[in-house]
Amino acid sequence: MDKGRSRTTDPLTSNIAGSKLKNFTKDHGRILKALHEYENLTDSELEQLASRRHWPMCGKDYYRRRRSDLKTMNLITATDQRRANPQGNLETAWALNIERKTRMETQTGASFDEGNIIFIDLGDDEYGVEGKDLQPGAEVKVSKKNGGKATVIIDEIIDEEDGIQTATFTWPDEVGKALEDGQTIFTQTDNGEWLIKGYALIEGEKVEVTSRNGKKRTVIVGPIHSADENRLQTAAFENVESDMSDLLADGRIIFIRDDGEYLIKGKGLAKGSTAKVTKANGKKVKVTVGHVISDENGIQTATFTSINKSEN
Repeated sequence: MDKGRSRTTDPLTSNIAGSKLKNFTKDHGRILKALHEYENLTDSELEQLASRRHWPMCGKDYYRRRRSDLKTMNLITATDQRRANPQGNLETAWALNIERKTRMETQTGASFDEGNIIFIDLGDDEYGVEGKDLQPGAEVKVSKKNGGKATVIIDEIIDEEDGIQTATFTWPDEVGKALEDGQTIFTQTDNGEWLIKGYALIEGEKVEVTSRNGKKRTVIVGPIHSADENRLQTAAFENVESDMSDLLADGRIIFIRDDGEYLIKGKGLAKGSTAKVTKANGKKVKVTVGHVISDENGIQTATFTSINKSEN
């Protein structure tokens, strides 16, 4: 199956390959989005923004070096503006080049709130998709510049900011073939709810669901929503505990239960901030982060306040 990322084996330098390339690519994407948002930034301003937004690896000039990568890729250019850093030294302000700015302005014309998903250039000849409520393994329709739609399979969520997710993707095989082979798959309704589809589903039992990227995931079958004349069933599902680490690794914030108390868990949780938490059915709800009660390996566990409700 062809990957949507066209050069996954082409390193940025001789010692960057494999999984490291994914990390570098999404970090470059954060910088490109920031430059589109702020028009231009100096390296110090970029590092300060990374710290405020709790970007991974912020500090120690990490994003200054990633900005340098983008200059090498010819995606950004130096402006004639120079601004003082906290030490009083003047620094060059960097901006998107004209071609990159035009592309991003075209891409941001889509309405994510209406469920639109768009293709996005990740840099270094790699492409991904952007939208809301993306789930790895799900088949989605992506808007093309010519007004048409293309069907792709979400591969990996590589970034999420302000509810907008960036993901890599693969091109789909026929869904019917997977079902005929006895596999259970994920499917999405018109209102954005994620369900599973397959044969011989029994509510309350665990079932292995095959994502369209080839990965397998175990879920608990929920209520059966429908069954067609061929006994092909569509059902709700719940995640099992073993899947929580995968969701956290994808950058999701999730609900957990600890001694009967509901908490939230994820990256970048800070008291008083608003977080979008992924429910078992794939939908997201907004909460206000309360007290952060633990922080292990960059993943926080915290209390929360629901809208118009007291703190949990």
